[in-house]
Amino acid sequence: MPPDQRRALLTEVEVPLERFVTLDDTWFAVMAGHTPPEEILATIAELAEAGESDPSVWRRATSVLAELNRLLSDTQRTKFEPWVRSTLGDTLEAFPPLECTDRSAEVAATLMVTLGVAGVDPAARDLARSVFDGEHPEIHSAVGAASLEVISHDPDDDRYAEIRRRWKEASNPQDEQRHLGALVATIHPEQFHSALTLCLGDIRSQDAPYVLRRALSNRVRGTDAWDFVVDNWNALSERLPSGSLPRMLEGIRGFTDEWTSLAVERFLGDHTLPTGERQVAQHLERMQSSVAIAARIHTWDLA
Repeated sequence: MPPDQRRALLTEVEVPLERFVTLDDTWFAVMAGHTPPEEILATIAELAEAGESDPSVWRRATSVLAELNRLLSDTQRTKFEPWVRSTLGDTLEAFPPLECTDRSAEVAATLMVTLGVAGVDPAARDLARSVFDGEHPEIHSAVGAASLEVISHDPDDDRYAEIRRRWKEASNPQDEQRHLGALVATIHPEQFHSALTLCLGDIRSQDAPYVLRRALSNRVRGTDAWDFVVDNWNALSERLPSGSLPRMLEGIRGFTDEWTSLAVERFLGDHTLPTGERQVAQHLERMQSSVAIAARIHTWDLA
């Protein structure tokens, strides 16, 4: 799409769906190799400059940035992080998380997570810590959930222990599941492994496959989760419902390293699941696609 036409759709069309579709189409064109990656960054920057305020558009924009963050090389990520901060920082100021309500709070929460995780933004992380620590009890629930997501990515040991306590003592299923998933969002190996071992006993067998799926999806520690699955395959196969194993393996779709993908293919070729053969084949196909897209993205000179 010509830049002028794209800009018009993003800044002049009042219907949020049109902006959502423009963003979505641009991203899929990038993944297919039909559009250079800088086009998706330009698209999101134009949304920010135009003062986009629709939560669904920002949820899609930030999910694209999370996907892109997974695909980038470490060298590219050192340039991507300041881009996220400079592009979204001013936008978050227009949606102050401690003051927003309703739909604006959803936008604030979405931006806060992206800045705190993909952007490694100190201000967003400090805000998340203060919310997590209970300094702002009246904030919107979406902002509270966002603070947990930011904290769980890079927690100190005390806050990680607090996440675990909140999981064990949760008063409702929603809080229980949110904090359980947060245990495997950490980038720290000792914390991560301690959460994985819970899947062999402390975590309910009906919940463990989904915890492991999220663990496999962890950008930094996903390969550690795969090693854990391989090392404990027999125990997991006996403990977990057989129908849940293909869903657990959905986490492999995000692997972008060729050597890891080959190891996954070999292992699953040697270990047939009792059900879900078609699902697993689809996971493997998506994983291979992720590897190919990442290889293409790695040739991009992110200025």
